[in-house]
Amino acid sequence: MKKSEHSYPKNINIRGKVKESTSLRERFEMAKLSNKLSNKFGNLLKEAKKLLEDNQIIEAKKIIKHVIKETKRHNLYDILKLARDYAKEAAVKERKGSNKEVAHPKIKVLKKPKTTPSSSLICDNDVIEFNVNRFIKLKLEKGITNIYICNVLFTHCKRAMITTSLKYLEYIESIDELIDNALPEDLDIDYNPHYKTNLGISPEDEFWVHCSTFQVWVENNYDSLLLHKNLAFPILKELVAYGDRKAKLMFKEEIIKRLETGYHPVIEYLESAGYTKHIEKEELFSILLNRREIEVIFKIFDGKLDEVVWHYGYDFESTLDGYDILIFNKSVVWLDLSERNLKWIHNEIGCLKKLTHLDLSYNKLTTLPKTIGNLISLVDLRADYNRLETIPSEIGQLKKLKVLFLDSNRIRTLPSSIGDLVSLNKLTLDSNYIKTLPETLGNLKKLHDLGLSNNSFGNFPSLILKIESIRSLTLDANKLSNLDEKLLLLSNMEEIHLDEKFRNKKIVKKLIENGINLSFYCL
Repeated sequence: MKKSEHSYPKNINIRGKVKESTSLRERFEMAKLSNKLSNKFGNLLKEAKKLLEDNQIIEAKKIIKHVIKETKRHNLYDILKLARDYAKEAAVKERKGSNKEVAHPKIKVLKKPKTTPSSSLICDNDVIEFNVNRFIKLKLEKGITNIYICNVLFTHCKRAMITTSLKYLEYIESIDELIDNALPEDLDIDYNPHYKTNLGISPEDEFWVHCSTFQVWVENNYDSLLLHKNLAFPILKELVAYGDRKAKLMFKEEIIKRLETGYHPVIEYLESAGYTKHIEKEELFSILLNRREIEVIFKIFDGKLDEVVWHYGYDFESTLDGYDILIFNKSVVWLDLSERNLKWIHNEIGCLKKLTHLDLSYNKLTTLPKTIGNLISLVDLRADYNRLETIPSEIGQLKKLKVLFLDSNRIRTLPSSIGDLVSLNKLTLDSNYIKTLPETLGNLKKLHDLGLSNNSFGNFPSLILKIESIRSLTLDANKLSNLDEKLLLLSNMEEIHLDEKFRNKKIVKKLIENGINLSFYCL
């Protein structure tokens, strides 16, 4: 079955620029694969959860590790997040399951980093200085490690000591994730003097740890996964300002890389700190939408986003939090939820007061929410190719509505409030089970196109004659036995679709003489 020619293309429109999407067939295949894999890995996590409840931690961890690896590969970020939560739960259970008291491990202080052609070491009685490269320098001054960029004090290093199982590290991709997911008792920050005293780490030992960290960071081309976001990106930005060519080359690349990892706290940081401004809008939108960062998209594109398209394959029903963010964003004026396999629409959709276009076609909806009547700015509503049986009377509140597609549903009756749609130009009711029309339909003085084909009309719906503005009418594939001669009085009529059996009727010949285009449907 082909989609109506009136359906809008699946495009993303940002500031007037259009980005072509994949074909419907490709998106369908992607959706099938995504749903299949999500179900598969979701079931595996259920099994892992049960194993954790039974304290079979080793077996559970094997499953979790496999799921994390595969969901990363297939970009299934919702399942990946859940798997990481289970990994953390497994680590907690593993620690609590031990009968022996867990003491803080002895800290093995890293050896002083070896100097490289780009680094050097200077010591005097009061200050230890380590040149990481010609731009970055670390100094130990009065027990504090300070960072200098081109000999200008930039900031001081915070102390973050984490004690955790090495096995847990296999689930971690960055320093940010390691710190964010650490248990409170495992995390030692520089503002916590209790741990500092107990662990017995001297300021000089800390200094060499920081030197080693920065040297590794520089030698790995400023890889932001190796340094906390609060240090990596501000330093990179400062290095670019001071003319570091490598930093300039890697700055944008590191921002994109961290956006693509899908780790939400880092994405939020990059947006709030303004780093996303360094990425082209089209590229940024594509990355964030692919990673399902709907909240961040609206923060960045607020007031500029004309159209929101949920890509085919997006698991709408399992991400209602993202939907809540969407429906409360006042900037949305165009929302396409077609071909989503939806069975219901959230009541809060009525909060979208500025929405002008809403496409709900090709789903499995059996009804529309009553709050649809709150969409007072709506101009175009498409709910064709669903399973709608009734239409809420609140639809009559849409005084600005010009286009209403309700064809290919299971509608038997229409609410009388349909006659309150005073701006309506086009109404498609084809392929339903309608036998009669409400008298109020005759109030639609601006209606140009009316589709009634493939319904259950036994008699000609005479109230059509009250709609003098009508130009196009489809009546084929019904059970009509005759036509009303008064059709000839509709002076604006341009086109009528009828059954083949009416071809030789006198009224048909008169309609043709009046210049009306006729099409005949043959069973």
